Amino acid sequence: MSQQLQADVYDPEAIQILSSPQEWHAVRIKQLEMIVNAMDDVGLQLRLPDGSYSELVGDERKGFQAGAATALDLFRKFPLEILQIADEEV
Repeated sequence: MSQQLQADVYDPEAIQILSSPQEWHAVRIKQLEMIVNAMDDVGLQLRLPDGSYSELVGDERKGFQAGAATALDLFRKFPLEILQIADEEV
């Protein structure tokens, strides 16, 4: 679906429901940006399923940052936009 859809929503609860994924997305984008922009002197660690951590170094680090950059390029813009409607427009 390449065209943008638009809907007017006046229910505050519906707006809150629609805003929650947008906020979640914004936090994940910031995390990806931190990974991609991490300077070489900043350690990058992965938490493993057993709860331990693994330091990413060398090619592992470069590959992880490249993957994060690709994800960032693909998902930076959230596919839903919520615009505030002025009371006089309602």
